[in-house]
Amino acid sequence: MLKVYFYLKSIRGQQEKESLICARLSYQQQTTALSTGKYISKERWNLTNKLRNVLKLEKEKVIRRSLDLLHLSIDKKFNEIILSGNSVSLADLKNDLKGIKTTVAISIIDILETYINYFTKKSFYFRKIKSIAPKVFTLQRFDKSVYAKPIQQDRYSLQQNFKLIYLQIRIFLKI
Repeated sequence: MLKVYFYLKSIRGQQEKESLICARLSYQQQTTALSTGKYISKERWNLTNKLRNVLKLEKEKVIRRSLDLLHLSIDKKFNEIILSGNSVSLADLKNDLKGIKTTVAISIIDILETYINYFTKKSFYFRKIKSIAPKVFTLQRFDKSVYAKPIQQDRYSLQQNFKLIYLQIRIFLKI
Protein backbone atom coordinates (compact mmCIF):
# COMPACT_ATOMS: atom_id res chain seq x y z
CA MET A 1 0.00 0.00 0.00
CA LEU A 2 1.29 3.42 -0.95
CA LYS A 3 1.75 5.86 1.92
CA VAL A 4 1.86 9.61 1.37
CA TYR A 5 3.19 11.81 4.15
CA PHE A 6 3.36 15.62 3.95
CA TYR A 7 6.11 17.39 5.87
CA LEU A 8 7.86 20.75 6.04
CA LYS A 9 11.30 21.22 4.58
CA SER A 10 13.20 24.23 5.80
CA ILE A 11 15.56 25.83 3.30
CA ARG A 12 18.86 27.07 4.68
CA GLY A 13 19.58 30.72 4.12
CA GLN A 14 15.94 31.54 3.52
CA GLN A 15 15.12 34.94 5.01
CA GLU A 16 11.37 34.35 5.13
CA LYS A 17 9.74 32.31 7.85
CA GLU A 18 7.80 30.07 5.48
CA SER A 19 8.88 26.52 4.75
CA LEU A 20 8.32 24.33 1.73
CA ILE A 21 5.70 21.57 1.98
CA CYS A 22 7.02 18.29 0.57
CA ALA A 23 5.45 14.87 0.13
CA ARG A 24 7.19 11.62 1.01
CA LEU A 25 5.97 8.54 -0.86
CA SER A 26 6.75 5.08 0.44
CA TYR A 27 5.81 1.72 -0.99
CA GLN A 28 7.28 -1.56 0.27
CA GLN A 29 11.04 -0.87 0.51
CA GLN A 30 11.04 2.20 -1.79
CA THR A 31 10.92 5.82 -0.67
CA THR A 32 10.98 9.06 -2.62
CA ALA A 33 10.16 12.70 -1.95
CA LEU A 34 8.69 15.41 -4.13
CA SER A 35 7.98 19.08 -3.71
CA THR A 36 4.44 20.41 -3.70
CA GLY A 37 5.43 24.00 -4.49
CA LYS A 38 3.44 25.31 -1.51
CA TYR A 39 4.82 27.28 1.42
CA ILE A 40 3.49 27.76 4.94
CA SER A 41 4.94 29.06 8.19
CA LYS A 42 6.04 26.49 10.75
CA GLU A 43 3.86 28.06 13.42
CA ARG A 44 0.68 27.75 11.34
CA TRP A 45 1.65 24.20 10.30
CA ASN A 46 1.97 23.14 13.94
CA LEU A 47 -1.03 25.18 15.12
CA THR A 48 -3.35 23.54 12.58
CA ASN A 49 -1.90 20.08 13.29
CA LYS A 50 -0.37 19.78 9.81
CA LEU A 51 -3.47 21.34 8.20
CA ARG A 52 -5.77 18.70 9.71
CA ASN A 53 -7.69 20.94 12.13
CA VAL A 54 -10.33 23.50 11.19
CA LEU A 55 -8.65 26.11 9.02
CA LYS A 56 -9.43 29.80 9.39
CA LEU A 57 -7.14 31.47 6.88
CA GLU A 58 -8.02 31.36 3.20
CA LYS A 59 -4.42 30.59 2.25
CA GLU A 60 -4.46 27.50 4.46
CA LYS A 61 -7.73 26.32 2.92
CA VAL A 62 -6.29 26.68 -0.57
CA ILE A 63 -3.11 24.82 0.42
CA ARG A 64 -5.14 22.01 2.01
CA ARG A 65 -7.29 21.64 -1.12
CA SER A 66 -4.21 21.51 -3.34
CA LEU A 67 -2.58 18.90 -1.09
CA ASP A 68 -5.76 16.81 -1.20
CA LEU A 69 -5.79 17.03 -5.01
CA LEU A 70 -2.12 16.06 -5.14
CA HIS A 71 -2.81 13.08 -2.87
CA LEU A 72 -5.68 11.98 -5.12
CA SER A 73 -3.59 12.31 -8.28
CA ILE A 74 -0.78 10.28 -6.67
CA ASP A 75 -3.27 7.54 -5.74
CA LYS A 76 -4.78 7.62 -9.23
CA LYS A 77 -1.40 7.25 -10.97
CA PHE A 78 -0.37 4.52 -8.54
CA ASN A 79 -3.59 2.57 -9.21
CA GLU A 80 -3.10 2.93 -12.97
CA ILE A 81 0.37 1.42 -12.69
CA ILE A 82 -0.93 -1.42 -10.50
CA LEU A 83 -3.82 -2.18 -12.87
CA SER A 84 -1.56 -2.15 -15.93
CA GLY A 85 0.31 -5.09 -14.42
CA ASN A 86 3.69 -3.35 -14.46
CA SER A 87 6.05 -3.39 -11.52
CA VAL A 88 5.71 -0.33 -9.33
CA SER A 89 8.67 2.00 -9.27
CA LEU A 90 8.36 5.20 -7.29
CA ALA A 91 10.80 6.89 -9.66
CA ASP A 92 8.41 6.16 -12.57
CA LEU A 93 5.48 7.36 -10.47
CA LYS A 94 7.34 10.57 -9.68
CA ASN A 95 8.15 11.09 -13.38
CA ASP A 96 4.51 10.49 -14.29
CA LEU A 97 3.42 13.11 -11.76
CA LYS A 98 5.93 15.58 -13.14
CA GLY A 99 4.74 14.90 -16.68
CA ILE A 100 7.92 13.20 -17.86
CA LYS A 101 6.93 10.35 -20.14
CA THR A 102 9.08 7.24 -20.17
CA THR A 103 9.35 5.26 -23.38
CA VAL A 104 8.90 1.54 -23.32
CA ALA A 105 10.06 -0.81 -26.08
CA ILE A 106 7.11 -3.01 -27.05
CA SER A 107 7.15 -5.90 -29.47
CA ILE A 108 4.21 -7.66 -31.09
CA ILE A 109 4.73 -10.58 -28.71
CA ASP A 110 4.31 -8.23 -25.73
CA ILE A 111 1.09 -6.92 -27.26
CA LEU A 112 -0.17 -10.45 -27.76
CA GLU A 113 0.68 -11.40 -24.20
CA THR A 114 -1.14 -8.32 -22.96
CA TYR A 115 -4.09 -9.29 -25.15
CA ILE A 116 -4.12 -12.83 -23.75
CA ASN A 117 -3.93 -11.57 -20.16
CA TYR A 118 -6.66 -8.99 -20.77
CA PHE A 119 -8.91 -11.51 -22.50
CA THR A 120 -8.33 -14.09 -19.76
CA LYS A 121 -9.30 -11.64 -17.04
CA LYS A 122 -12.34 -10.27 -18.81
CA SER A 123 -13.72 -13.45 -20.33
CA PHE A 124 -16.32 -15.52 -18.57
CA TYR A 125 -16.31 -18.22 -21.23
CA PHE A 126 -13.42 -20.63 -21.08
CA ARG A 127 -14.18 -22.05 -24.52
CA LYS A 128 -13.35 -18.73 -26.20
CA ILE A 129 -9.92 -18.75 -24.58
CA LYS A 130 -9.33 -22.29 -25.83
CA SER A 131 -10.28 -21.30 -29.39
CA ILE A 132 -8.02 -18.25 -29.36
CA ALA A 133 -4.86 -19.85 -27.96
CA PRO A 134 -3.86 -21.79 -31.14
CA LYS A 135 -4.33 -18.67 -33.27
CA VAL A 136 -2.12 -16.61 -30.97
CA PHE A 137 0.59 -19.27 -31.01
CA THR A 138 0.53 -19.37 -34.82
CA LEU A 139 0.92 -15.59 -34.80
CA GLN A 140 3.95 -15.92 -32.56
CA ARG A 141 5.55 -18.38 -34.99
CA PHE A 142 5.65 -15.77 -37.75
CA ASP A 143 8.91 -14.35 -38.94
CA LYS A 144 10.64 -13.04 -35.81
CA SER A 145 12.67 -10.52 -37.78
CA VAL A 146 9.52 -8.62 -38.75
CA TYR A 147 7.34 -8.96 -35.66
CA ALA A 148 9.90 -9.02 -32.85
CA LYS A 149 11.22 -5.53 -33.58
CA PRO A 150 10.53 -3.26 -30.60
CA ILE A 151 8.07 -0.46 -31.09
CA GLN A 152 9.00 2.73 -29.22
CA GLN A 153 5.88 3.99 -27.48
CA ASP A 154 5.25 5.47 -24.11
CA ARG A 155 2.85 3.90 -21.65
CA TYR A 156 0.09 6.48 -22.22
CA SER A 157 -0.09 6.14 -26.01
CA LEU A 158 -0.05 2.35 -25.68
CA GLN A 159 -3.03 2.47 -23.33
CA GLN A 160 -4.86 4.81 -25.69
CA ASN A 161 -4.09 2.64 -28.70
CA PHE A 162 -4.86 -0.61 -26.89
CA LYS A 163 -8.46 -0.70 -28.10
CA LEU A 164 -7.33 -0.19 -31.69
CA ILE A 165 -4.67 -2.92 -31.36
CA TYR A 166 -7.24 -5.19 -29.71
CA LEU A 167 -9.67 -4.72 -32.61
CA GLN A 168 -6.96 -5.25 -35.22
CA ILE A 169 -5.89 -8.51 -33.58
CA ARG A 170 -9.52 -9.65 -33.36
CA ILE A 171 -10.02 -8.90 -37.07
CA PHE A 172 -6.79 -10.70 -37.94
CA LEU A 173 -7.71 -13.73 -35.87
CA LYS A 174 -11.35 -13.52 -37.11
CA ILE A 175 -12.89 -13.89 -33.69
